[in-house]
Amino acid sequence: MCLAYNNLGRTYEKMNQKSKAMSEYRAALRKCPSNYAEPHFHLAKLLQQRGMEGARAHFQKCVEIQPDSSLAERCRQYLQVQ
Repeated sequence: MCLAYNNLGRTYEKMNQKSKAMSEYRAALRKCPSNYAEPHFHLAKLLQQRGMEGARAHFQKCVEIQPDSSLAERCRQYLQVQ
């Protein structure tokens, strides 16, 4: 179900329904809190765009979960910008 919630979040994001997207990313993280990096990345980007707290923690979790992945590299880039 983690993948389904993440993909639904991506769909809402593309439809410019950011609040719904954030809810779906959070649902994905409730289902898979410690082993699925992608919703951390997408949620962090939306939090950062909205000036909300928590983005940095999600970018860091993304790196922690998959440290050798290209997604982790993207998360590191966002951490350097903050």
